[in-house]
Amino acid sequence: MGGSEAAAGTIGKTNTLLEKRKGLESGFRRVFHALAATLLPSRCMGCGILFNPPAAGNPSLNGPVTGGAYADKTVSSVTGNGFDDESQRNVSPTAVLNMAQWVCPRCIAGWVPVMSPLCSVCGTPFNSREGDDHVCGECLQVPKNLRMARAAAIYTPLTLTLLHGFKYNSKIQLAGPFGAMLADAFVRFWDVGDVDLVLPVPLHRRRFRRRGFNQAYLLAKALIRQLNRIESESTITTVERGALLRTRRTASQTGLKRKGRLQNIKDAFRVKKTAAIKDRCILLIDDIYTTGATVNECAKVLLGSGALRVDVLTVARAV
Repeated sequence: MGGSEAAAGTIGKTNTLLEKRKGLESGFRRVFHALAATLLPSRCMGCGILFNPPAAGNPSLNGPVTGGAYADKTVSSVTGNGFDDESQRNVSPTAVLNMAQWVCPRCIAGWVPVMSPLCSVCGTPFNSREGDDHVCGECLQVPKNLRMARAAAIYTPLTLTLLHGFKYNSKIQLAGPFGAMLADAFVRFWDVGDVDLVLPVPLHRRRFRRRGFNQAYLLAKALIRQLNRIESESTITTVERGALLRTRRTASQTGLKRKGRLQNIKDAFRVKKTAAIKDRCILLIDDIYTTGATVNECAKVLLGSGALRVDVLTVARAV
């Protein structure tokens, strides 16, 4: 027994030493990466060039973390941000700074925020920059199940590159800056009390296993984190992950015409947690709004299961 106890004690000490060593190695790696991020240039996720991102602690960008202050700020204090005067009134410096950690100043000019006038239902910006928001011809002809859809930015080559890297190349670190942009759009188009529940557009389980994550879920979590930082009255604290399911494996919507998209996504969703969505005002989160076929189908299913209304917020809006 004495020999067994001694052996067990030796093994226990060895395991403890190994754990301490792993902890030290992990701490060293974190310090090394932090120093490298500080001292070495970053590679732009838009164009690939090396650049020096702004310091995260830039005091000129810090201020009261309230929704009103957040919405009222401009990006004029961010040197070399590339936004024109009209865009500066529609994007906060906090949102720009988040993106500026990953994208060079020249590429940031390719981030074009969605601005009025736009369709009050589907959110598509009108070519004319004059006039008020109103319902577009398509939404008048074919009414939507969703109440309104909004996006943070126009689908430009930059957003295409970033979203492609986020979804298909596992650049999940972009969820944070995308979340900041989504929060910026949220405080411009919604009041905090307008939404009871945030839902991500679900992936089919096979696609989820292959990709390893649902990009809409990561965006929804990042949005809520940012809203809770900037909006003291926010009551949205969690993402209801499993309330809506994608029950049928669908082909990619990319490349399909409108009719094909509608047919492809038909009857592909069902509500699993009726009690969670009944009598709730829901905000659906996805990466891009193209024809709206996917989110509109989701809205139909949610409304059919008792939701009061369904709104949509995406990172990008195809025009």
